Amino acid sequence: MIRIDRLEEFFAVCEDRNGNLSHLPRTDLPETVREGDCLIRTETGWQVEEEETGQRRKSLSERFRRLFQRKNEA
Repeated sequence: MIRIDRLEEFFAVCEDRNGNLSHLPRTDLPETVREGDCLIRTETGWQVEEEETGQRRKSLSERFRRLFQRKNEA
């Protein structure tokens, strides 16, 4: 599984679980792909792993909420 770090004009910069970066042509990815999406390789090509992506987004949202809550309490 890889995660999209950022989207550039023709490529997606992706990061694997070990922090290694790679570039994938955007034409190889689903049209709806967004930064932060987790992707898996299937027989038909790259697909967004909806469950993992949702969990990561929820975790990051919670982290930011706690961070800003602490900042406002200080």
